[in-house]
Amino acid sequence: MMMSMSEELDAKRITLPMLLQSFLFSFILFHWVNAPRKRWLGWTMRVAFCIVLLLPVLGLLTTRS
Repeated sequence: MMMSMSEELDAKRITLPMLLQSFLFSFILFHWVNAPRKRWLGWTMRVAFCIVLLLPVLGLLTTRS
């Protein structure tokens, strides 16, 4: 199935942020695993994890039906 030019451009726009986020996450996770004594990195990862869990819950609670 052939993609139109606009669909192909939309796919490329989506792919770049996804690749960037994946790279940054793997980079931070790599340093977190290899340097477990850095407490600030552990706290940062925990806070980021809590924020990632909290935002969808807040979105579900604030949506209007």
